[in-house]
Amino acid sequence: SAQDVSNTSGQAGLAPYAVKKALFLDVVAQLSAHGYNANDIPAKLEGLAFGPDVMVGGVKKHTLFIANDNDFLGTVTDTNHPAGIA
Repeated sequence: SAQDVSNTSGQAGLAPYAVKKALFLDVVAQLSAHGYNANDIPAKLEGLAFGPDVMVGGVKKHTLFIANDNDFLGTVTDTNHPAGIA
């Protein structure tokens, strides 16, 4: 049921065909709620993929893989981590 946009160009022309986005997961809110410091959560989360279901204590759990782009830096030094953090 895809829309034919082959004769359409430009942002204004394509805008009516754009898929509306909706929040799926607020990663920072969820990790913060489970004890992670928001300053330690990578800023460049770039990919999500569902992983296999796993059994934990006899309960089926779903997994979600999250990819992060840290620009290949072994240590990050920034305003939140002036001494650096691995």
